[in-house]
Amino acid sequence: MPCAQKRVHRWSAASLEEQALGPITSPDEMAQDLDELVEELGAIPSYVEEFERSFGSTVNEEDIARALAAYQRSLITLRLSTAIWRATRTRCRQPPKRV
Repeated sequence: MPCAQKRVHRWSAASLEEQALGPITSPDEMAQDLDELVEELGAIPSYVEEFERSFGSTVNEEDIARALAAYQRSLITLRLSTAIWRATRTRCRQPPKRV
């Protein structure tokens, strides 16, 4: 199942965009100050270029959340990859590997 479709997430929020920054700022997890994060990412030329290309803006909290949410939506759990393998196993010989 794509992670975005999971009904239960550790962080309770109305959207992935809302929850994306929770673990980053939580003192129990990454304890990152968002102003510092914006400054750190803004000092990396490739991030500046990608934020401009993707969002039409400089690095900022809202777009960091949007980028993380987009990434999370792309994740596929082992359960889904196994289901895909089972559905196509006549063409595939090996089940998906755990990462």
